[in-house]
Amino acid sequence: MRGLLVGRSVGGHWTDSEIEFLKQNYAVGSRASLVTGLNGRLWHSVLVKASDLGLRRLYRTSRASVDDLYFSIPVVENSYWAGYIAADGCVISNRPVVTINIKRSDSEHLEKFARCVHYAGKIHYGFARPQWGGLWPMADIQVTSRQWVSDLLNNFRITPRKSKTLCPPSLVGGPRLAFICGYIDGDGSIGYRRRNGDLFLAVRGTWEVLSWLKHVFDSLVPAYRIHGRDYGCAGVTVSGGICQYMVNGGRAERILHELSCLPVPRLERKWRRVGTCA
Repeated sequence: MRGLLVGRSVGGHWTDSEIEFLKQNYAVGSRASLVTGLNGRLWHSVLVKASDLGLRRLYRTSRASVDDLYFSIPVVENSYWAGYIAADGCVISNRPVVTINIKRSDSEHLEKFARCVHYAGKIHYGFARPQWGGLWPMADIQVTSRQWVSDLLNNFRITPRKSKTLCPPSLVGGPRLAFICGYIDGDGSIGYRRRNGDLFLAVRGTWEVLSWLKHVFDSLVPAYRIHGRDYGCAGVTVSGGICQYMVNGGRAERILHELSCLPVPRLERKWRRVGTCA
């Protein structure tokens, strides 16, 4: 292994020396040697950078078994995970690989995912460096499946480099709401406003996805008036180039109650504020 790198934290900006190391070793280096040589960077980060640089491996590593047809027909369970991948996952079509990267304290959610898709591989642990500094313990899972990449595109419109281009899927009924649940678990927040104690749901994403989300929620829980208080339909906002959609108070409670009734493998810590479905 040429040019072993030392003394650098993982995640964040790639240095010239890291890029040169990756170019020299990616073709034949093992996963372990590459991660070690890059001082512990997450494999997810290595794969994305290698794809950006147009690098290819000269041999195929053994593939952990998985249900390749898991996303072939949209149902409630797989639509949830598709929504989660749309928010917090990554699709690399030229390998073909699907990865999910999550903070280590939520690694149980990756274990749940692995059970659902009958994945026989490992969950890997490392650290990421956010742009604002520090080190975050992370966990990731990597699934190699050409069928997954195809089905996620054709059934759920999930593409590589989706953060700026993601469009909503053409789903209806339970699968549509399940996709939204998964997306909320990946890119949404549920909490209480400090000012008045109202429950809120806030979601980030592309304008197209959030506009679709607003349409679904406006149909699910239309604007109404109760006890002299108006619960109107909020709009999508843009601030600093980031799109956000937020609902508050009574509408948020009703919407989240409807979603909480779906039998999906949700991220439990995020939904504790909602309560159980009665």
